[in-house]
Amino acid sequence: MLRNAPTRELMTVGARVRHWREQRGYSQVAFAKLCGIPQGTLPDLENNRTAVGKNLHTIAAKLRVDANYLQTGEGAPQSETGHEPPPVQAQVDWPLPAVQRQQLEKLNRIELAYVENAMLLALQQVEEARRQRKKG
Repeated sequence: MLRNAPTRELMTVGARVRHWREQRGYSQVAFAKLCGIPQGTLPDLENNRTAVGKNLHTIAAKLRVDANYLQTGEGAPQSETGHEPPPVQAQVDWPLPAVQRQQLEKLNRIELAYVENAMLLALQQVEEARRQRKKG
């Protein structure tokens, strides 16, 4: 089980990204590649020399932490709904019946990154709406 993040040491987005990247066992090079960001961007982000910006949701999803927590340091680090990948058996079938796989295969890398970020943002909005309904 992962230990809880020490809040005093994690005052910045960069510190939270570094902490959870290390908790998940990724090197900077491997994690940057996983997120599809330039290798030099991750050290800059972790040292607060650059903002997380449009990569926030991708980084949060890859680290399996709540994007709002990653950005603000508020709330629970791990999402109530989780970001764990589905079981291996479920990955055999196409997980998005409303989207034709052939359409996605025709997209270039930039278009795929846009689709991925749009999907992650939509999922974050769904999660936030659930939290709001739960509160009130």
